[in-house]
Formats: sequence, C-alpha cells, structure tokens
Amino acid sequence: MKFEVGIEQPEYEGEAYGIIVPAFEQLGYGCFSAADHKDQIESQAKLAIQEMLETVEADGGDTDQLAQGEPIDKSLYADFSDWIILEV
Repeated sequence: MKFEVGIEQPEYEGEAYGIIVPAFEQLGYGCFSAADHKDQIESQAKLAIQEMLETVEADGGDTDQLAQGEPIDKSLYADFSDWIILEV
C-alpha cells in the first residue's frame, strides 16, 4: 500500500520533524510520529504506519479502504510543508 506522509519542519534547532499519515483518519484513527533527524523520517513513518495497520486490524477494521487512496486535502495540514509517498 502507498501512503502520503506529511512532514512538519522543526521550528527550532533540536526539535524533531513532525510526521502525519492522514489516510487513517477516514477510519477514525490518527497516525502521527516524529523523527529527530531528517534521515529517520521514512523509517519512523513506516514504523508508525505498520503499527497503525496492526491496530486497525486488531480492532476489526478494514484496511482495504486505505488502498483506495482517498485524496488528501493538504490545506487541512498547513503545518506540514513537505509530502512524500511511502510504500508499506
């Protein structure tokens, strides 16, 4: 499955990068994470996605809906200036 991942840049030195995966909101979940360094963003995001997929499945949710790729209204995520696509 492919997921759009929003990245929030740190405001101050020493702060972490914020990570959001809005696709889970259509199922009633929030998927967030953080990375201390830029090179950790993808691995932290993948870990958060995998854990959320497990949680949804354990709750009896249908993760197949996520594969349909609902379009994300990025204007709702103004703090997340960069977006990447991750295959998980």
